[in-house]
Amino acid sequence: RDLHYPLRRQRQMCIRDSDGVLLMKKGVADNLMAKEGGKLVIDFIREAKEAGVEMRVCSAALQLHEMTEDDLIEECDGVVGAAYMVDVGLESGMVLNY
Repeated sequence: RDLHYPLRRQRQMCIRDSDGVLLMKKGVADNLMAKEGGKLVIDFIREAKEAGVEMRVCSAALQLHEMTEDDLIEECDGVVGAAYMVDVGLESGMVLNY
């Protein structure tokens, strides 16, 4: 039995935290480590993308930082609003917030 089967379903990450959106800004994750001497945040983002995770940012958080879609790294799959996040959450078998 494949214990990872549930993880093969569609995986999405919606970054809605106002400061979390900065990780999707060009140049930020390239120079930031999760801990001193550790991996760069961009490496974690790329690993998630390789695993099939779709990453989107909240339009309100983007506006708070006076950013546009052009400011986002190529690993970001786009900008979504609150209604999208609610719809996806209601249709999902699991939602994690932190």
